[in-house]
Order: sequence, then C-alpha cells, then structure tokens
Amino acid sequence: MSQFLYFIFIYTILIFIWSYIFVNTKKGDIINQSFLIFLGVILVWMILDVSSSFVIQNSVLNFIAKSLYFILMLNMAVTFLNFVYRLVNRKYDLLFYLSVFLNTATIIARYFYPLSFSDPNFWRLESLFIGSLMAFIFTVPMIVSIYIIIQYLRTTKKSLVKSQLKFTLIGVSIATTVSILSEYVLPVLLKTPPQISLMYIAILIFILFLFFAIIKFRFLNITIETIYENLFLYSNEGILLIDSNMNILNINHAAKSILKDFEGDEQMKINSFIKEYSFEEDYFQYEVTIQVDNELHHLLLSQSPIQFNENGPSKILHITDVTNKHIAY
Repeated sequence: MSQFLYFIFIYTILIFIWSYIFVNTKKGDIINQSFLIFLGVILVWMILDVSSSFVIQNSVLNFIAKSLYFILMLNMAVTFLNFVYRLVNRKYDLLFYLSVFLNTATIIARYFYPLSFSDPNFWRLESLFIGSLMAFIFTVPMIVSIYIIIQYLRTTKKSLVKSQLKFTLIGVSIATTVSILSEYVLPVLLKTPPQISLMYIAILIFILFLFFAIIKFRFLNITIETIYENLFLYSNEGILLIDSNMNILNINHAAKSILKDFEGDEQMKINSFIKEYSFEEDYFQYEVTIQVDNELHHLLLSQSPIQFNENGPSKILHITDVTNKHIAY
C-alpha cells in the first residue's frame, strides 16, 4: 500500500512537470525535448512497474510488458545522458556512443542468460561477478553524465547556470547512489527481500532537487527563455544584458553584427568594445565612438535596469549604429 501511495505522489508531480515543460516547449528546442523524453521514459516505466502484477503470467503480453519494463529501466541513464549533452551544448562524441553501445549490448546479452518473468526481479543474475559487471555497465551513462556536468561547472562563467547545475548534480548524484543501493547492493550483496525497493525514493529525491532548480533558478523555464529569445534574436536593434561587473550576459545577433569581434562562446566585458561605458549611467541616446575593423563607428547608447541575474543588478543596453548618418553629413 505504501509503495502505491509513493507511486501516486511521485507520478502526479512528474506529470505536472512533464506537462508544464511540454506546453511551453517550442518547436526545435532540443534541450527541453530531450528532457521530455527522459521524463517520459520514467513515466512509462512507472506505469509498467505498477501494472506488472495485473498481467497474466507466462503470456506473450507478459513477455512484452516485462521486456519493455526492463529496457526502459536500463535506458533511463542513457536518456539522461542525452539530455546532459543537449544541455551543455556538447556534440555526441566517442564517450557518448561508447556508453550507449555498452548499455545496449548488455541489455541484449542479458537475454542469453536464463530468464524467469514470473520473478519480480527477473533482470538480476545470481552470478556475483557477471551481475556486478552488468550493474556497473548500466551505471556508466550516469557516471558520464555526472562527469560532464562537473566538467561544465568548472569551465562556465555563467553564475545562474552554475546554480542550476549544482542542484541538478546533487540530485542526480544522490538518486544514482540510492538506485545502486536499491537495485544491487541490498538485493545482491545483502540479500534483502525483493519487496524492499528504493527506486521511487531515488526518483523523488531527483524530483525535489529538480523542482527547486526550476523554481529558484528558473531551470528549464521555457516561458522566460522564449521571451528572451524573441527579445534578443529577432530584434533589429542591438541589445545586450550587462551585469555590475560589466560582463555581457546575453547578446542578440544585431549587437554581434555591430561589435563584429564578439566571440559568443566566451563571456566578454562590454568595456572591451566600448571603452567609455559605465554601468552606473542610465544612458539615453548617448553617442559614443568605437573602432571596428580599423574604422570609426558612431553608436547611440540607451541603458536601463532589468532584473535578470540572481546574484546582482543587471542592465539592458540598446546600441544603434548611426555611422551612415555621420557619413551623409
């Protein structure tokens, strides 16, 4: 009964998060689409887990249901790895393909050993060595995911992204540890009864940390991201977001075209381009001169405060190139 109550509670929260992200995800948003796939795998797996006791044993339907349950359970880590690659904008590499290959090959290899679908824990092997090896391989995608998140945290200079990923990392690390404890250490090494499972608790831990990251640090907040995307990418006017240390937090295509030497992969300072820029000033149609490609360009600056960065004040800077007007005169 308690396991079923856990299911209802966790499933309701998961459905809410999945629906919220689905409704607000724009076409082509690969980050949120990959996260929806990851959550979708968990949702379907949970349904199969609860409904398994109602399926007739030794039937074709039971074989299909249990096989799908097994495949989804062991691909949770792979779909999360795919989400992490999308999140940090990392191209699929040898590490990714190797993790997916090992996971898939091990799933197939499991069917070459005796299987009894009447056993609730049919996927486990009695052989300690082979069972341990398979358990490790199934954990590899999560280990790689955690490694990539840590690596990205060490290199990114974006404070908001760091806060988002720190909570995600803590949640994933704890959830992975609890999963290993539930599905391997307790039943295989300590020989606990099969009724004891901590998988729902592992999922709950991940949800709590994820929910906090979404609410506190706007993690995967599609609505805000959509507003900024429309504001920055599709405006004909050059627009930048600047923090109090004069770091450029965000910049649109028009501003990049005006500044020309801007390198989008690095966090750069606005005073590298506009020497006389001051964060304290609220400019309005203030004219400055900068040098671009060994040519003088005249810009009009307008600046006003905006609440964007959680760690301090930020300002939105509008820049307009009026060089052609000067040439005309």
